[in-house]
Amino acid sequence: MNNATLLRAIPWALAVLVAVWLFDFTGTDDAVPDNSDYELPDDAPDIYITGLDLTRYDATGQATLTTRADTMSVYESTGQSRLSAPIIHRLDDGIKAWQITADQATVYENNNIDLIGNVVIAQQNAIPPMVLHSDRMHYDEQQQQASTEQPVEVTQGKQRISSVGLTVNLDTIDPVIQFLSDVDFYYDPS
Repeated sequence: MNNATLLRAIPWALAVLVAVWLFDFTGTDDAVPDNSDYELPDDAPDIYITGLDLTRYDATGQATLTTRADTMSVYESTGQSRLSAPIIHRLDDGIKAWQITADQATVYENNNIDLIGNVVIAQQNAIPPMVLHSDRMHYDEQQQQASTEQPVEVTQGKQRISSVGLTVNLDTIDPVIQFLSDVDFYYDPS
């Protein structure tokens, strides 16, 4: 190898050594950024929203329903949306009448909702409030009615009713409840 070739190779060799040295030192100190807030679910949706805060209005401009959720996945092919940790408020004349919470929910094109896991429906405009607990519930938006065929417990003040299945209208301050089977009633008159 002659001197001219060696002189041309030295700058390239130094450049490679400096690049390796920089890569080695800068690559080890940087923490991997946490992108978990931006990861899509396994069954990739058409639309994915985090921190959902939605208000639905009627034709007159009156708010009728608010929905908050950690995430919402929209699947256009099935017309379904899935919510994680939803908090839904049904409003009467702009005032919160009922609060519905669950671990998960599926919202259909007709606005009906299937609620799954730790479902709680709590009256917001009565003292003492009526509270329903179940593992699964279905909310019919058109009829403003919740129903389940699963075990459910209803509490209001010192009374407690448990049953397997029920239907409850959520359109009045005094809801009409139909218990389906295995009804057990407890009341403390004190």
